[in-house]
Amino acid sequence: MGDPSVAFSVPRTAEGSSSVGVFYGALVATVFVYNAMFRNPSLPTAQPKRAAAAIVWHAFLFVLALTGSFG
Repeated sequence: MGDPSVAFSVPRTAEGSSSVGVFYGALVATVFVYNAMFRNPSLPTAQPKRAAAAIVWHAFLFVLALTGSFG
């Protein structure tokens, strides 16, 4: 099958090109998040345990992204 880390590598063709892609991806994701949170909000309020789990999960993903970028 090969090296599994190859599937997660980011091809870099020029200096900073992957940063530009991440920036554009964040802009596109922002549109979807805005649409989901403000234009079509869920009607029932979130349960406190579920909200806390979502916050912890996204904090973990944020730290993982930072360590991958700077590590």
